[in-house]
Amino acid sequence: MEDRLYRIIEYLNENIKNPITAKKLSEIINVSEKTVRNDLKKIRKMVNSKSKVFISQKGRGYFLLEKQSNFKESNTFRNFNFSSDRIKYCLRIFLLAEDYVRSDDLVNELGISKSQFTQDCIAVREFLKKFELKLISKPHYGMKIEGKEFNRRKCITTLFLEDIKNHNFNTNNISKEIILKIENILNKIFLEYQFSVSDMVFENIVTHLLVSYLRIKKFHPIHMDEKISKE
Repeated sequence: MEDRLYRIIEYLNENIKNPITAKKLSEIINVSEKTVRNDLKKIRKMVNSKSKVFISQKGRGYFLLEKQSNFKESNTFRNFNFSSDRIKYCLRIFLLAEDYVRSDDLVNELGISKSQFTQDCIAVREFLKKFELKLISKPHYGMKIEGKEFNRRKCITTLFLEDIKNHNFNTNNISKEIILKIENILNKIFLEYQFSVSDMVFENIVTHLLVSYLRIKKFHPIHMDEKISKE
């Protein structure tokens, strides 16, 4: 569905300030007119969140007053219609949070009901169990993750690896410049020592280094067990 929304936005961008009917869009996108109208409602909500640039005129159609550049990376163009997308988003918020996260704030940001959010949190907790992490709640404070830093990094890495593969650099402020810097440093080292790895292994190394950088920057070191440190 996201690809369909992007295609509609792209077409509106190409025909800036020129109204187009839902019927015409349905023929271009190759879906029903009803589906296009539902998509346009979603686009209106996303695009008009900051300023009124998406316009609909009765008898004429829909158009944009301003071109929407980089809308795929824009925070205002997130799609939270599917629970899987919401769960991934919540996981990133909780994992990177420095303090408690208020559930009411997340409910409003996601645009869902409290009952839906409760169901999503069940899935979040199940995912965290794989890494021996817990999502705890404290009345009047909110929710946060508890567990070992090593396990938290493993969990963050799992999520960020997908972002890096899909080039979602703006997810939770992942800096494209930092990633490129890490990649350049690794490439120089590999070239100097004539060392080669597969693309998949390279992406894994970059992701681990990125997560380490982000966590160390926030003063979250990994404390080694006494037995290991003595060895």
